[in-house]
Amino acid sequence: MKAAVVIPVKDDAERLAWAVSSFLPGLPDNGLVIIVDDGSHQPVSESVAMAGVCADKRVMVIRHHQCRGPGAARNSALAAASKLAAELIILLDADCLADPDFVLRHIELHERAAGVACFGGAIRGQGRGFWAWLDGRASWFTSWPGGHAHAVFPPYHLPTTNLSFPASLDLRFDESLRTGEDVAFVGEMRQQGVQLQFSPSPVVGHHDRETFRAMLRHQYRWGMHTYTVRFRERSLFSFRRLGFILVFAALAPVYASAATTLNLLPLLKISWRHVMAMPFLFFIYCVKAIAVVHGAIIPNAARFPDTVDEM
Repeated sequence: MKAAVVIPVKDDAERLAWAVSSFLPGLPDNGLVIIVDDGSHQPVSESVAMAGVCADKRVMVIRHHQCRGPGAARNSALAAASKLAAELIILLDADCLADPDFVLRHIELHERAAGVACFGGAIRGQGRGFWAWLDGRASWFTSWPGGHAHAVFPPYHLPTTNLSFPASLDLRFDESLRTGEDVAFVGEMRQQGVQLQFSPSPVVGHHDRETFRAMLRHQYRWGMHTYTVRFRERSLFSFRRLGFILVFAALAPVYASAATTLNLLPLLKISWRHVMAMPFLFFIYCVKAIAVVHGAIIPNAARFPDTVDEM
């Protein structure tokens, strides 16, 4: 099975080099690594750190001269993978480290499976300090290492890193979204009847936010896209949007409590010690509730300016 690892990146060539080098030694001879440089100030292919990676014939670098977002970057890679007859797509973020057998593990999952079209592997949060620890628990609770293989149903979804699916599905990301393109992508999979499955292997390490400000900004961004992704609303004059804002604002404490519970449940199955994160997760979801209202008041805040419809 010919696999293509898709990695979007902007500016951080050194971390990208670490990411690719972590699994490149175990990449099959017919495997591909398709990197999309999404408007970096200095092309990543010209970086000293990337010299060894780019010298590998299995590595391709596509460059966007302007930043178009992770959705557009991944779509450019998916188009290239199709032209190169890739059979399996593996999505990976540029700030992740994988084991050498990362690609082979994904291939094995699909070769053994019957009827499962999408696999998400485990994600181990990495970073120094408490805020990185909390960012990881809030971000990767559906994919934390140590869990058992299982189907993933709403309201849970799989992150679009360490995620694989057959190229024959011919899926594309919503390029208009500045944030939330991963949620929309998984939603599109489900609309097409694709079965999603979590697998405890392979595991990748993801570099999480190490400061309070960076962690909170990361979590706030995830709340901003909720209304736009769920309702695909662009109009500034909508009774549905007004109703959503009024009802959600009134029920924000209920949302924060329910979201905290949903977040904790998968983690508690792994270790009861995760209960110590409960008050901090509740705080995060209170902040996310503010972000959800913000995104509903200004739905285009989750979109790129040049994709916003004229009102």
